[in-house]
Formats: sequence, structure tokens, C-alpha cells
Amino acid sequence: EYLEFIFEPENRIYNKKYAKSKNTVGSKQYISREKTPQWLEERSYEKTPISEEHDPELEKEREAFLKQLQIDWDE
Repeated sequence: EYLEFIFEPENRIYNKKYAKSKNTVGSKQYISREKTPQWLEERSYEKTPISEEHDPELEKEREAFLKQLQIDWDE
């Protein structure tokens, strides 16, 4: 193998094989692999409307929960 020595530090290449591989690596373009989720790009979701009707079962559960919460905090 032919060896070459250059005194400038930034151009120091010791053999031709390394010089060829160095030039090919520098020309690669790096592509970002980050992917944006589909739901974030489309944003086609809609908010569900809140119904005005009150569920009596839900109201009972809510009252029981508030009562238990009050008891727990009083202790």
C-alpha cells in the first residue's frame, strides 16, 4: 500500500484506502427518523357534547362519595 504523509493536521491522511472511505462518509445525508403521530397531524376529533340530563344513579353515587369524603376529612 502506498502511504502518504501531509504535515497539515487537518489534512493528515495516512493511506489511500482511508482517504476514499472518508470522502464517501462525508457525503451522506442524515434523515430524521422522528415520526409524528397520525392523531396529532389530523386533529379531526370532536368533543362529545355534555348532556343536560342528570342520571339519578350517578347523583346517588356522587352524594355517597361526598358524604364519605366529609367523614374521612373530619377524622
